[in-house]
Amino acid sequence: MARKSTRPAGYGRDRRCDVGGKQPGNATVEAHTVTERQGFPDFSAINKAALRVLPALVARWLPDGRQQGCEWVTRNPRRVDRRPGSFRVNLRTGRWADFALTDARGGDPVSLAAYLFGQSQSDAARALADMLGMPS
Repeated sequence: MARKSTRPAGYGRDRRCDVGGKQPGNATVEAHTVTERQGFPDFSAINKAALRVLPALVARWLPDGRQQGCEWVTRNPRRVDRRPGSFRVNLRTGRWADFALTDARGGDPVSLAAYLFGQSQSDAARALADMLGMPS
């Protein structure tokens, strides 16, 4: 009998991962700007820029983790987690989840930053844009 996966739909290991071993270069993004409409940052541009350097970002934000295929596997810093494995970030797509909690999951780097640092999505997007050197 096949074992049923507990991972959310669309979240899986992709053996064709192209981020393994690459060291990201300069995190500055020249072509994108953080355009604000009625006080909201350009989430799409920020997420796109963050995906380019996501391995470096998660290594900085979650230093006790390790890369396993296309995923960053670590402990969840927001709860008592004894060993790595239930908290994973897909380094190619930006999807992340804590498989021990039903409400701890998201689909992009901005939502990951918001979750990890206890911020709103807008505040996390602005902080991430500043971190990436995107003009605001």
